[in-house]
Amino acid sequence: MQEFIKKNIEVQAVQYDGMPESLEELNNLGLQYKLGEDSSITIITSRGEVTGEIGDYILLSITGEFEICNRDKFLKLYSEKKDEEPVQPVIQSEIKTEELVQKEDEITSEPSKKNNFSFFPNLNFITACIELIMIVLLPLIMNFVVKKSIKTTVENIYQEEIQEESNNLLNQTKIEAKALIDQAKKDAVLEADEAFKKEMERLTNERVKK
Repeated sequence: MQEFIKKNIEVQAVQYDGMPESLEELNNLGLQYKLGEDSSITIITSRGEVTGEIGDYILLSITGEFEICNRDKFLKLYSEKKDEEPVQPVIQSEIKTEELVQKEDEITSEPSKKNNFSFFPNLNFITACIELIMIVLLPLIMNFVVKKSIKTTVENIYQEEIQEESNNLLNQTKIEAKALIDQAKKDAVLEADEAFKKEMERLTNERVKK
């Protein structure tokens, strides 16, 4: 926790940056707060709920009450406390003047808070963008997956048909080849029988002639 001085008035302040370290410092001070979806922070003061943005300072005033101060205004009004810088006693009139100035500054600077830190992304906007992307891309992804699945299935079926046709053709070739071999064997046996008969007739005729 750093200490700052405004016109010799010492206050304790924490700059809210949305990080766990700054939240831990606020917890150590006993501050009760709630965080918004857009990373804003809301505290309860005597004037009701006050909301700050990332970069704002949350200070504990000398009255013992927490306040939220815009970063630019805070840096104009306060400077970091130095060890050698004396701290003057605070009188009641200075307290009232500080509170009046703070209220006036809050009224005039409230519209500019969001502009000062508008470069921080809005979580709702990011979520909406992600949802929009998913709405657009999801059908395309599903269409690609379905087409890929169908193509793969068709290719598998085609390969199975080719394999089955090849097996049928091979089996048919084997059957035809076996039939040809069997027929060739039969033809060879018939030719051998015919040649044997002719040879026997020739020998018989030669004996008769003798």
